[in-house]
Amino acid sequence: MSVRSLLRYLKKKRKKKHRHDGVATTPSFFNYVFTKRRGLDEALPSLEVVAIGSSLADYGFYSPSWTGSFNFGLTSGDLSVALQQYEKVLRQAPHLKVVLLYSGIFMPGFNLACTSERNRLVLYKHFFAISYNEVNEIQSDAERYVMKKIDDFPFEICDSDQGYIYDKSYLTNANTGARAEKHLKENQREPDQIDYFLKLKDLVESDGKKFYLIVPPVRSDFREVLKNMGGEDLFGKFKTIMPLDRILDFYEDKEFIQSDFGDCDHMSRSGAKKLTAKIHAQISI
Repeated sequence: MSVRSLLRYLKKKRKKKHRHDGVATTPSFFNYVFTKRRGLDEALPSLEVVAIGSSLADYGFYSPSWTGSFNFGLTSGDLSVALQQYEKVLRQAPHLKVVLLYSGIFMPGFNLACTSERNRLVLYKHFFAISYNEVNEIQSDAERYVMKKIDDFPFEICDSDQGYIYDKSYLTNANTGARAEKHLKENQREPDQIDYFLKLKDLVESDGKKFYLIVPPVRSDFREVLKNMGGEDLFGKFKTIMPLDRILDFYEDKEFIQSDFGDCDHMSRSGAKKLTAKIHAQISI
């Protein structure tokens, strides 16, 4: 084999490995999604309040403290995922009254299908019928690989209550500056994903439900880094669409202290309890 052929082979092998390996095929992620599905099936008949969105909802909504609620936050979920969570699953809940959409600064432009974590969508499609959006880079062989692993996997239910999974990992070693830069890039990405937000808002409200945008707090050092990078009006696109009384903005809430965060932008359990209590106090059902 020539040097050129060898390099081509190694490059192809690395590329194939990148497609198939990663967060979407870990046992913990498989069990995480399975637990959300099973919990949701139990919750749907009496569900009144639901939190959707990315890991910010998953970490930041403490559903066990709110009777009739469910934490349907899905790690790395974008606005396309959120729309379909409501459209394809939550409309089946006969007593649903309130939908809480958690949004981080990355949400306006974030498209999961274009990231290295895109294969998470294979499980979201399998368990919740969430389709890939039109800008989709999931490769068919990667999808087959994940589905085969699903078929062979011995699923277990995580320790959880009303969709809140107790055993959580945090990005404690993440570079705050790099994370801020990445989130700011997604915030400003064009084309943005706001059409999905508009469709979700209109659909929820046309069904007679209350729709709230939840802006959770971030750790003070993370907020300061973002500000120094020019991240000022990070939620402006949402604020031009939503009535102000339907935006619950805790981004700069100084009542949240260091121990309320597991990392720079994810709530610890104590932080989730505090945030959920603040939300509950502002919403009547």
